[in-house]
Amino acid sequence: MPERSYAQAIARFSDLGRVEGREETGQDVSQELVDLEARARHLGAVERQLLALLEKAETVPAALAVQSQLNQVQLELEQARGRLVYLEDQVAYATISLDVRERQAAVAGDDGGPWSIVDAWKSAAHGFLTVVGWILVAAATIAPVALLLLLGLLGGRLVLRRGLPGLRRPSA
Repeated sequence: MPERSYAQAIARFSDLGRVEGREETGQDVSQELVDLEARARHLGAVERQLLALLEKAETVPAALAVQSQLNQVQLELEQARGRLVYLEDQVAYATISLDVRERQAAVAGDDGGPWSIVDAWKSAAHGFLTVVGWILVAAATIAPVALLLLLGLLGGRLVLRRGLPGLRRPSA
């Protein structure tokens, strides 16, 4: 269970030292998930009905009218599915940011004297962890956009492979 893992992670982080402050935020998206799932099911059913009507269309104007409606429904269906993927990703993962300090005051370098090699290593490690943290934040920010672009690319390739259904010649 994700919430149990989250609670265990917070407890382990608390074992690192005295907790001076803690802030947690969250947003309940369960109602939106339920609504989007129902909307996606409904749009899928409408899409199937429109595809069946398109197969039965006997004139070009009738086929074009059905194709126009089908395009709109498919767009809404892809938007709903994309939002579902995004929300499920947000529900599955959490970001935990920590500011960790030593339990005891450091002796070297704290008296205003020259830096020691220990201070240099501490500074380098702190800088390295800061960079890694920002890289992870950037990757988590870009991931949903990259996923939506990939879905759009795959959908476009599928449409190009199959051709446009509205341009089929009616059988004689």
